[in-house]
Amino acid sequence: MAQLTGRFIVNNNHASDFEVTFQLTNNTDKTVHACTFGTPLEIISNSHHIKIVDDETNQPIEYRGVLAKRSPPTVSGGDYVTIQPGGLVQYKQAVCSFPFKAGNRYRISVGEKWECLTEYSDDADEITLIADVEPCVVTLA
Repeated sequence: MAQLTGRFIVNNNHASDFEVTFQLTNNTDKTVHACTFGTPLEIISNSHHIKIVDDETNQPIEYRGVLAKRSPPTVSGGDYVTIQPGGLVQYKQAVCSFPFKAGNRYRISVGEKWECLTEYSDDADEITLIADVEPCVVTLA
């Protein structure tokens, strides 16, 4: 089993108001600090951090929403969430700003490797864990 595992849970599969919950589970015996910046755990309008591909054509679906620029993440700036050993964190969000079509199947995943720290300070340079995120496939109504 991977040290950190992530998964998407579909809450609502209507093309007009598609919604998912993202869960990240700590399978280690250590407390982990996961960076939320640029991930599905970031608590802003962030569906552009999710990679969506048309399952039939294997073509990426273009994000058409707002892209905000931010400073790099810091521990003191609240850009990390703490996950206790065996614990999980989750965040529910609307997946909007994509040109979805009812009846199509889509594959949802995290676009890049997700690095997490076991040391919790702004000057920590030891990145030890990478989350293994299981993609989700959904047919929209």
